[in-house]
Amino acid sequence: MNLDELISKVDDIAVNSGALTSIDFFELAQMFFKKDNIKDKILDLNRDRLYFESTDNNGVYLPPYAEKTAKHKRRVGLPDRRYTYYETGATHESLDLYVEDEFAMVTLGVDAPEYAFSLDASAWGITDDQYDEEIRDTLLEFVQDKLKDYLING
Repeated sequence: MNLDELISKVDDIAVNSGALTSIDFFELAQMFFKKDNIKDKILDLNRDRLYFESTDNNGVYLPPYAEKTAKHKRRVGLPDRRYTYYETGATHESLDLYVEDEFAMVTLGVDAPEYAFSLDASAWGITDDQYDEEIRDTLLEFVQDKLKDYLING
């Protein structure tokens, strides 16, 4: 289940019951994704997926390196089969999590190397499987804790 569906279902229950009308679930999601440990986890998941799997945010393999580039990558001890968008680490380190009212997305940060802006942006972000395996349960715990706190303390 994606975040929007979860928020919509909980919001429906809350509004229809009248019990939780003052809770803004989009605000809760924003609070969650703005937490430093969550931001770091999502960015690390993105970096690891790129470096070790060479896939985009849909799990599709990135293009293979040209033979000349593959030789260079082997020579310097980096993955040499498919694009990883990693040479010096500058692009990976520049990734940032941008949180808005109704979404959170991984983007290039202001300190990204100039060439990074011409790279395939489908590389930024996490896959649905990464979200399901690594983020969803933590988000649900966060929302449950906030709901418990609201019900106890108002």
